[in-house]
Amino acid sequence: MFYFSVKYGKPLLQPALLKVLSGLFFLSFFSWSQAAVVFEQSPLDGGDGPASFFEEQTAEDFSLTADTEITSIQWWGSFVDDTLSDNVFDIRFFNDNGGLPSDSAFQTFNVTASRSSTSLFDSFQAPVFLFETSLNGLNLLANTPYYVSIVHPADQQDDEFYWLQSDTTGTNFHRNTASSSNWSSSSSNDPSTHGNLAFRLLGNQQTNNVPEPGSLVLFAIMFLMFSFKRYFSRR
Repeated sequence: MFYFSVKYGKPLLQPALLKVLSGLFFLSFFSWSQAAVVFEQSPLDGGDGPASFFEEQTAEDFSLTADTEITSIQWWGSFVDDTLSDNVFDIRFFNDNGGLPSDSAFQTFNVTASRSSTSLFDSFQAPVFLFETSLNGLNLLANTPYYVSIVHPADQQDDEFYWLQSDTTGTNFHRNTASSSNWSSSSSNDPSTHGNLAFRLLGNQQTNNVPEPGSLVLFAIMFLMFSFKRYFSRR
């Protein structure tokens, strides 16, 4: 309950309540939606894909439509021999450097992902798996080019990871850290490694809310209460 009364010629306004209501009104303009898919490139059944393990590193570009707190990432891929492979990955996020990923990542996650079987197979008839892991503390801006690199760090025979294509027309990015830290874009002359790659980002997007009429009425009441307080305090 909020009210004001006059005692000894001055209002008794509840300032703490006024501050709370003011804060709630301000927050009504901004909110974070519940975690949902904020970016997706679907897997291509029968697709190929570039190697992304140890020194052979692959990245994919993306941008978001709103400021977003990323909470998890999913991706699709296969191993040469999945019975020998673990689910450890290095996930790195890069800023843009003239249409290529920057040399150094601005955030890195060393994760042990969950692995689920799918009904998909790659072009070599190897089973495709869906991987997923949560990400903490990753906040990205709207309409900003970013790159994500997903690398299986192991250097064991038959432990190679291949990131599945989403299509064969887009572009991904590759580097071999043993020879250079510079990235290069994939070439359409090599359809086995060219194309966008299959992954999905989930998170909470910030939305700007238009206040409802009830919120505007509440704000008007608070403004009048504050005005009365200032008026009576000067008497």
